[in-house]
Amino acid sequence: MNGGSKMRRKKNKGAGDSQAPAPLSKRRRSAKRYAIHLTLFFIFAVASLITLSLTEFFLITSIQVEGNDRYSNTEVIEYSGINLQDNLFRINTKQACERISENYPYFETVKTKRILPDALVIQVTMAQPTIAIETETGYVLVSSQGKILETDVQNPSEKLLRVRGLEDWEYNTGSFITEFSEETQQVQEKLEKYEMLKSFEAALGSVQLSPINYIDLSDRYNIRALYDERILLELGSEAKLEYKLNFISEMLKENIPRDFGQDFEGTIDASFDKMLRVRPRDLTQILDERALDGDSNEEEEEFVYGSDMLPLMVPVRPGDDESDDADFEDFSPQNDADAEDEDVAVFESGVKTKDDEETE
Repeated sequence: MNGGSKMRRKKNKGAGDSQAPAPLSKRRRSAKRYAIHLTLFFIFAVASLITLSLTEFFLITSIQVEGNDRYSNTEVIEYSGINLQDNLFRINTKQACERISENYPYFETVKTKRILPDALVIQVTMAQPTIAIETETGYVLVSSQGKILETDVQNPSEKLLRVRGLEDWEYNTGSFITEFSEETQQVQEKLEKYEMLKSFEAALGSVQLSPINYIDLSDRYNIRALYDERILLELGSEAKLEYKLNFISEMLKENIPRDFGQDFEGTIDASFDKMLRVRPRDLTQILDERALDGDSNEEEEEFVYGSDMLPLMVPVRPGDDESDDADFEDFSPQNDADAEDEDVAVFESGVKTKDDEETE
């Protein structure tokens, strides 16, 4: 019997060993259920928070406008379409900014800033006109970023660069000058002219030459500008604009005032490579912006400055026969072939006339 009891005890012990994992399995199942419940609770809590944030929380109680010095802040807020008690995260800020920018052209940029828990700030930067484009009905004021600020302006500020040659465009206040509904050949030509204007402004920004009052882009191969309302600059094409303007600037610092006086009035032709043709002229009519059209028929003395910054003093005097006038040829490669057909010799820092060749 004792042996049987031992056997039973061994069996019982073995049975107990096989059932030992059961409590561990229950704990695992309980932990899984707890994790699931916790996850569901977290999801519910987040959903509830989002719902409350879009309905009860973050309601706008303050709207401010920063950077505006031209329009009424109250009107700007009204035009944005955003109202007090709107939810801070449900408002369409992109649409509001576009609406404000289109309606208030002097706003160069419009942004919004949310300040938790209940404030919205409309941040604007003011546009400043830099050019005035002449049209048949007045001037169009345009910012440095190309935004059209005003149309039909009759008396723009004298500080603005006045532009001719872009009058046949359609200008809509609040839009940008480069915005077109369709791409056509005519549109492409207009954009090229505008790029010429930007190139001129960029070149002018790197050269000490001011004030420039007008620029005429009517002929893209004969850009003309008015300096200090007394000197007409003939620049040729847009090639080497910075070089040409710098050349003129250097001449105006010393050489031209020395040779013609501080109040020199006339024309400076920089359309020829590495030389300037200076002609004293009465430019009273050019003080009117419309007088940039056409050339004067007056015969005036003319002097040439070479690229070495020295006056060559090759005058074209009144009464000289046109056949004896010094002729000039562009140094650009496309004109080399044409130069062979001309009875003219041109040098980098000088000019040789036909009479000089016959004397030799």
